Amino acid sequence: MPTTHPSLKPRILVYSDCPVFGGADAVAAAILSDKALADQADLTFAYRDHPRFAEAVQRRIPPAVARRTARLPERHDWLAEQTPMALKLIYRLADYGVFFYDVARLTWAFRGAAPDLVHVNDGGYPGAMGCRAAAAAARLAGAKNVVFVVHNQTLPLRLPWEALDWVLDRLVELCVDVFVTASKTSQDSLVRRGFSRWRMRVIPDGVAAPGPRRPRDEVRRELALPASEPVFVMTAFFEPRKGHRVLVEALGRLGPNAPPIVLVGDGPERDKIVSLAKERGLEKVLRFAGFRADYLDIIAACDALVLPSLGSEDMPLVILDAMALGKPVVASRLAGIPEEVSHEETGLLVEPGDDGALAQALGRMADPQTRERFGKAGLERFRRNFEIGILTERYRLLYSGLLEDIVKSR
Repeated sequence: MPTTHPSLKPRILVYSDCPVFGGADAVAAAILSDKALADQADLTFAYRDHPRFAEAVQRRIPPAVARRTARLPERHDWLAEQTPMALKLIYRLADYGVFFYDVARLTWAFRGAAPDLVHVNDGGYPGAMGCRAAAAAARLAGAKNVVFVVHNQTLPLRLPWEALDWVLDRLVELCVDVFVTASKTSQDSLVRRGFSRWRMRVIPDGVAAPGPRRPRDEVRRELALPASEPVFVMTAFFEPRKGHRVLVEALGRLGPNAPPIVLVGDGPERDKIVSLAKERGLEKVLRFAGFRADYLDIIAACDALVLPSLGSEDMPLVILDAMALGKPVVASRLAGIPEEVSHEETGLLVEPGDDGALAQALGRMADPQTRERFGKAGLERFRRNFEIGILTERYRLLYSGLLEDIVKSR
């Protein structure tokens, strides 16, 4: 994309819709932080007006990037787990009506930025209704190009009333030029939903190479970890899909040979996992560190990363963080994880939910030579495929190809 006079630069708007600034939004932040892209285009970040998300935007999105917000209904607050199925069905049907309200609000928000290209950053598909609405709003706001990025596995259409979802899918497909997924597995799931493969690209996620970390011994003393024994770490939001329960059961199988494991993160399942650990007599094995902004220091101070996910994953960024720090990985063989972790080369993959296989993998990682070999190979794999500069360059090339005619006409 050639550099032009500032007033003639193409305009790119990135839209995210999530109450929590997660991995998908971290990828968007990396793109918007790319200096080469900022030199070539005027950048805007638009998002649902949510206080918790807005606070993270102030920290993660560069000040030079323009911001726009849209007030959309917080529809997920309308239902509780105990809501009767009949009311949930009514809710789902009403949700399709809210789609058109979202389209109107987002069209108004986008028009102020006059974007040439809109990048819709969705956590998954169907994901947030606001992201599907953003695809239509982008066209109504005058955008010539729409890129729709899916950061998770796509859910299949299964229920009778989801025929309306099929209609929305076709509308989204009409509005989008390119669908991007981080993994081939995620792309396949999008095709199974009914989208055309010919308009899809795979751009693997990436993270920045970590700078200097706090001394290993200092972090271990702070967390009361043994100085010389192998210590593993799992950093994940405490929710069922992350597999904390499977990890506890695997450690129970290892008994006195169970290695210390630091659990970084918080979430609704934490208290249940604490109770389960006590039932299994693992209070001295599991260290609950809570949310830690310095989680990279903890990964660097430990000997391997564990992520026994059960589903709803694509390419977990924490795996890339561990590889960038030269740490081997034990993880589930699902979604895009096998595209990150090369089994028996940079780590070990086990079937989701198989606590016996997970216990065996943890036992193998107790060997220091195995950890060293896997860790070195993982670092090299990270540098070749997942360093953040590779990701941002691929997005720059994608944008450049789509915007070529617009740039030439100015």
